[in-house]
Amino acid sequence: MKLQLLLNSLILFGLYLLPTIGFLILYNSTRFFNLAHGAMFSVGGYTAYLILKSGKGGIWLPALGAFLVGALLGFVSEKFIFRPLRERGSGALMLLLASFAVLTLVLNFLNLVFGGEILILPQEKLLSGFSLKGLTGIQIFIITLSIILGLGISALVELTPYGALFRAVSENRALLSTYGINPERVILMATFLGGGLAGLGGFLASLETNIYPFYGFEFLLKAMVAMIIGGVGRYSGTFVGVALVAFGETVFSWFISAQWKDAFLFLSFLIFLIVRPYGLLGRREWNI
Repeated sequence: MKLQLLLNSLILFGLYLLPTIGFLILYNSTRFFNLAHGAMFSVGGYTAYLILKSGKGGIWLPALGAFLVGALLGFVSEKFIFRPLRERGSGALMLLLASFAVLTLVLNFLNLVFGGEILILPQEKLLSGFSLKGLTGIQIFIITLSIILGLGISALVELTPYGALFRAVSENRALLSTYGINPERVILMATFLGGGLAGLGGFLASLETNIYPFYGFEFLLKAMVAMIIGGVGRYSGTFVGVALVAFGETVFSWFISAQWKDAFLFLSFLIFLIVRPYGLLGRREWNI
């Protein structure tokens, strides 16, 4: 039982990690909660569905397609919606409302096109026949890819000059401009990467949970909670936050009731907002 509990937690960790890191990238660069992240997640899942339904590409083509379409949606929404609003002096609340409008429009568009029923991704040719200690080949793929990409992107942002641009645009845009670097271009890069991770996360989640138009909103909420619990502004905190959310959700479902797991999660979230709003590993100056 203990092994299965840990394996279930590890699967959820793999499902939540990439969208949470993507959400953190967006928040760090723009300093508002971009709810359109949930739309990028859902669009990625449906993109993968269409590619797999066509019978092409194995497992990597839908993964790439989901990343690119999620990234494109992030890029377009930033360039044509959020940037013009910032240039007009709109604050975080106005940007939050605009992102909610994008989320609602995209999810309802998916509902119009695909209908509200649950869709199952064709998985006959995806790592079938492979398993290891209670994990299917698909689950091993989800966990491995999420951890490798999560560590790689966190290292990129924390340790390289490119990551320094992402940090600078969130902390001091005026200083960045004095060095001849356009902060809006950096934000576009961050939004492209964050949206791509959301789209890829949507594909990975669809392999395990199947898809319907509004499932991106559910994962968006989990990503927000994990980011805040782990530590606002810290990539190392993201891993801690995602692990706590995944393990807590699994334990609560296992021993009490899966029906109430979200209530438990958000009760824990409220406690963190009151007691430690910047999270376990966050910085006080990033207090939300």
